[in-house]
Amino acid sequence: MVGQTRGWLRRLAEPGRDRGRLLLINGATAIAYFLAAGAGALFLLPGAQGSFVWPASGIAVALIFLLGDRALPGLALGALAWNLVRDYGLPAGVGITAASVAEAWIGAIVLRRARITPDLSRLDDVFTLALPAAAMAALAAGIGAPVILMLGGKVASADLLPTMLAWWLGDALGVLVFTPLVLALSLIHI
Repeated sequence: MVGQTRGWLRRLAEPGRDRGRLLLINGATAIAYFLAAGAGALFLLPGAQGSFVWPASGIAVALIFLLGDRALPGLALGALAWNLVRDYGLPAGVGITAASVAEAWIGAIVLRRARITPDLSRLDDVFTLALPAAAMAALAAGIGAPVILMLGGKVASADLLPTMLAWWLGDALGVLVFTPLVLALSLIHI
C-alpha cells in the first residue's frame, strides 16, 4: 500500500514539516511546473493555443498527489509565472493559473480517493490514472483556459471548441505520460 512505498519525495512531505520544508516544497513545485511548461512549449500545435502533450499537467497532478495540498501555492506560482511569460496578461494569466491548479487538485483527489499506489502495481491503479484521473482533471484546464483566452481576445469564438479539444487532449496526455514518471521517480530511495 501507500505506506510501503515511501521514496524521497514522500518523505519530504511527511507531517511534522517546518517552515523551511514548506518553502522548499513550494519553491521546487513552482520551478518544476515552470520548467515542465517550458518543455511543453516544444509541443505547441501550430496556430493553436494548445499543446500536443503538456508535461506540466502530469507533473502537477503527481506533485499534488505526493506532496499534498500544501504544494498548491507553489504550483500556482509556477503556473502564473509561465502564463505571464506566455504574455497572456495578468487577468487571463490568473484565470488560466486557477484552471491549472484546479486540474492538478482534481487529478490528485481522484488518485487519493482510489487509493492508488505510487508504483502503480495494481491494474486498477493504471485504469484510474488513465480514465478518471487524466480525463476528469484535464477538463478543468481544457475548458477553463480556452474560455478565459476567448474572453481575453486571444482565441476567436469560432475556434473555441477546437482549442478546448486540443487543450484537453494535451493535458490528458501529459497526465498519462508524466504522472507515472514522477510517481516512479518518487520511489527512488536516496
